[in-house]
Amino acid sequence: MVTRELCSPAVTGSGDAHRQQRAKCPEPVYEKVDTVVALGAAVRASAVGGLEVYDEERTVRVSFRGTAMTSAASTVIGGTVQALATGVGLDGGYVRLRGTDQESDLTAAGGFSFTKVPLPQDAESILTFDVFDGDGEQLVTVERTVAHDSAVGSRPPGPTVSTAICAKAILLEVTRAGRRYRKELVPAMRELPVDARFRFSHPGGTDTVLFPLYQQSRRIKVVEVQVPSSTPAGTNVDFDLEMDRNFLITVRGSIGEHFFEANVELPPERELPSEQETDALRDRFEDAVQYLPAGQQSVARARMRMAKRGFDEARANADQAQAVHEFEEMEEIVNSIGRNTEGLQPPKQDFDELVGECVELNGYAVGVSDRSGVPHDEREMSRAIEVQREQGERAYSAGDQRSYGETIEQLHGYRDHLLRLAHRAIERDDPRTDVDRAAEHLRIGLEEVAELRTLVLVGGNTEQQQTVEAIAQRLAALQPLIARDPHRVQREAGVERQRLAQLKTVLTGSPRSDQGHGDVVVDNS
Repeated sequence: MVTRELCSPAVTGSGDAHRQQRAKCPEPVYEKVDTVVALGAAVRASAVGGLEVYDEERTVRVSFRGTAMTSAASTVIGGTVQALATGVGLDGGYVRLRGTDQESDLTAAGGFSFTKVPLPQDAESILTFDVFDGDGEQLVTVERTVAHDSAVGSRPPGPTVSTAICAKAILLEVTRAGRRYRKELVPAMRELPVDARFRFSHPGGTDTVLFPLYQQSRRIKVVEVQVPSSTPAGTNVDFDLEMDRNFLITVRGSIGEHFFEANVELPPERELPSEQETDALRDRFEDAVQYLPAGQQSVARARMRMAKRGFDEARANADQAQAVHEFEEMEEIVNSIGRNTEGLQPPKQDFDELVGECVELNGYAVGVSDRSGVPHDEREMSRAIEVQREQGERAYSAGDQRSYGETIEQLHGYRDHLLRLAHRAIERDDPRTDVDRAAEHLRIGLEEVAELRTLVLVGGNTEQQQTVEAIAQRLAALQPLIARDPHRVQREAGVERQRLAQLKTVLTGSPRSDQGHGDVVVDNS
């Protein structure tokens, strides 16, 4: 057919017969005409990315990702190193880019990456990489050619541009109004390459800012950025994400004056879920859906039935890719139910404040336990608080009001015990009467309210203003109780002052009790 359509002998004359002439050669020049399309695809693939290099004994394979041509002054190069022989160990290994001071430790999966690799303008660079094992012994040296072409960025898209598609959405976990959710960075079915830019706010009170990245419902990497703990809340966070045609993701940006950059590789496609995994997901769904209101419950069950039907059909047809896709849809349905926490009481912010109060009081109790005459084990109490915090987080994510409420009640018990411990020490050392101490607590609390009102007006928001006014009203309500129940006044005024101190920390950017644990950025959109 190829001979007939493309290589018919020359036709003399004019008219339609002459216009149908395809070539002057009577036979195809390429012998295997049925592979020309595959050959073209291979040439194209080699030009835009994938490259595999072996050592002479074929015991080590280095697979490169990233484009082989760019118009940028620097490029990102990543890949993986795989051991093909049992005697080759890569644990603790690393890759060195020759001619620079850059080294990249191998990940558990053998991954490596280099950023900001400089390229001479309009020239071809041969980059050399040395691969070492954990003992520093060189395993293999490989080369990767990257060309710089200033015209690449200005060429209009045409038939030679790859049609790579981001099949699943790329998401970033952020907070908004104290609640965590996932913001879409690259939508599903978006044509690649893509370059997206975003702006967030620093959460304040931490020296580690986290950027948890997800591919649909799967967490693929958490980028950690170290910043001074004095960085004030609200500092601009510029976040750029680039995803090339080979699905290599580069994130870069700045937090104030501190810059960061990292590479992210998408995980390999999942295996077909087992029966045990399917059953476990179904159980998770049933545990979560029962707490939804009737209307939302019906919608969630209908979505799950449709996804389950698609999963069963794909598995029956041995379509693994579609079955995995449907299974991940089912996972996303379960996760979305877990994130439906609007009806839980008290709000998550109150839970976080309660945990913070317990942590601070536990630290304070170390210095007063001897004076109070009551033994106190700080380490044991710290473990108990952390257990309740983890249980509360899980219950909140699952929308489990009963377990969430039980955790709140337990934390209140811890807080009251620690407050009593502190009060006993204060009473023993303080010659004033209970009434005098209660009046002093209340007076200081009201002074702190006046200070916070000014701070909120300068740099706060409406929600913080409402919090300050609510605390002021609760403190004012304690005034008539000073003479009748001074212990209650001291206890409740102390709690309100703790809340004021936490709010002041947020507004001024001072280090918090959880400093160093890290937090995700705040989305202001």
